[in-house]
Amino acid sequence: MNLTSNALLSSRPRAAGPAALAILYPKVGNVLRVPLRRTRTGGAHGCAQHPERQFIVWFNRMSAARPGFPMQIKSILLITGEPLCPSCHRALARFLSQYQLAGKLRLRSAAPAPCRCGDNCACGTATVSAAVLLDEVLQEGLGETPRRGAQSLPPATGPYRQVSGHHIHQSGAYAARGASAQNNPNHRAALAIAQNGPGFTPAQHDRASAVQRGTNRAAHGHDVDLRAGGVRVRTSGTGTLAAAPSQGFEDLKAYYALLAAGRSPAEALRLVNLSAQQLAAAGAVPVRVPSR
Repeated sequence: MNLTSNALLSSRPRAAGPAALAILYPKVGNVLRVPLRRTRTGGAHGCAQHPERQFIVWFNRMSAARPGFPMQIKSILLITGEPLCPSCHRALARFLSQYQLAGKLRLRSAAPAPCRCGDNCACGTATVSAAVLLDEVLQEGLGETPRRGAQSLPPATGPYRQVSGHHIHQSGAYAARGASAQNNPNHRAALAIAQNGPGFTPAQHDRASAVQRGTNRAAHGHDVDLRAGGVRVRTSGTGTLAAAPSQGFEDLKAYYALLAAGRSPAEALRLVNLSAQQLAAAGAVPVRVPSR
């Protein structure tokens, strides 16, 4: 299943300035959009927090989680509302050259600003203003016209420790045994969708959970026939193989659970991929198929 990420977790008020975004164009399939933290060029932390360095860290983690990932990339576009740092640009080009991708990197940035990184950095020259372009790209993934102060992703979505609610990927699959809150190291950092509000009601959460349980039971060889929110899970017969955990299985389960909860197919794909990116960055892999 080719999953693509198309947006940040939420839109930002224009007064706060644009975030950075990396867009990866694969050889086959849809584009992958990677949100990067909003950082200013310079500052006490120097180059370590520049988008180029953030992207290197993310790409390294993706390559470790999915060894064939670099070979799937055709080109990369990095957009940032802050000036690009020539030092970081060179580091990124060197990093990508090991995958024969250095010549396939395109950059868009805002106008130059004074450098405060210290003696080891040479921030400065940029190409074109990126603020408007970045806003358009972020909204393009949602199929919406930008609106001042609009929220792109109701209800609130973020790390579980901030929003609680429903884990996009079932946390129990990443815990070797027992309660996921205690045995899944990524439980609190994993992406979750806030519940018990108008955007994700208890009834919607129940439907998502029902699809998760039904899919798990089906993987374990039980007869299942359930409908929840327009999604049907149906299996019968006896199997001979034990349920095997895999990220692909968890992606599919998460996707159909979100459909059952009333999310659109595009939004469900986006959420699953944002969550999958967080899992890959954290080095979290499924270790079991939960019994429920």
